[in-house]
Amino acid sequence: MTKRFLTMDAPGASADAIQAGVTAAHVIFASHGTTASEVALAMWKRETDDVRGALVPEEQYDASSTPLATTTAREMKIADLWFVAEAAAMTACYGTGAKPETAQLILREAD
Repeated sequence: MTKRFLTMDAPGASADAIQAGVTAAHVIFASHGTTASEVALAMWKRETDDVRGALVPEEQYDASSTPLATTTAREMKIADLWFVAEAAAMTACYGTGAKPETAQLILREAD
């Protein structure tokens, strides 16, 4: 199993500020009973289902032509947590002021 870790691309931020951002993101994930890896997978599955055309409103669903969604109800619920965690990380890292446009939360694989 591949080991993953959460970090940030945070131009101009100190190592302590980056760590504060990562910690804030972990708090968001933990408060919802999940992890960064689970949320990233949920986002990927939802996007894949969307591209395949499997996420259609119930009133437009056609069993003969609509592929079955693979994203579970839990995954649909947690998929957007990435954006919540990223916002918390940015605030912890940069405060409430402007942040660099390229700043982002990143899930990396360990070497």
